[in-house]
Amino acid sequence: MEQPSKITKALPLIFIAVAAVIGWQVGYWQASESLKKRFPEYQSVPALANSKSVSGTIDRVEGDTVYVKTWPLNPFERKQNTIAVVITASTIIEKLEPKSQELLNEELRNFTKTSKTGSTVPPMPPEPFVRRALQASDLMAGQSVSVITAEEISRATRVTAVSIFIAMPPPEVVVPPPPPMKTN
Repeated sequence: MEQPSKITKALPLIFIAVAAVIGWQVGYWQASESLKKRFPEYQSVPALANSKSVSGTIDRVEGDTVYVKTWPLNPFERKQNTIAVVITASTIIEKLEPKSQELLNEELRNFTKTSKTGSTVPPMPPEPFVRRALQASDLMAGQSVSVITAEEISRATRVTAVSIFIAMPPPEVVVPPPPPMKTN
C-alpha cells in the first residue's frame, strides 16, 4: 500500500484552518449585527443620562456658536458627532496652562504647612495649572475643549455653555542630538 503524500496529510489541517477563519468571520458579523439592533435609541452625543458636560475638538467657530466634534458612544460607529455650543455673556472661558516648577513647589510647601495645622476642614492641594481667562474670540478650530452646559445634553444638538475649558497641549518632547562621533 502506498503512503499518503505530505499534501494529502496537510489537507485536513488546511481545511480546518480555513473553516475556522470563515466561522469566526461569520460569527463576528452576526454578533455585530445583533448588537447594532440593540442600539435603536442610540444617542448621538457621548454623554451619560443627565450629564451637563461634553468634551471634544473645536471644528469651527461661527459668531457666538462653537461647533465641537465629539466621539459617539456606540462602538459600532466611527463617525464623529458635532454639537453646537452657544456662548453667552456669562459663559466663563478659561485656558489651563502648566505652572512653573518653582511656583508649584512653593504652593506644595505651603500646602504641607497648612495641612499640619490640624484644621477640621482639610485644605485643597494646589492645582498643577493656572487658569487664564479668555474671550470667545480666542477660541479656534483644532483646540481640545471641555464644556459645562446649562442643559442636559444626552439628546441635544445645540446647548448653552456655562463654562469652556481649553485643555493644556501635550508637553513638547525635546530630544537632544546625539554626541558627536569621534574619528581616529
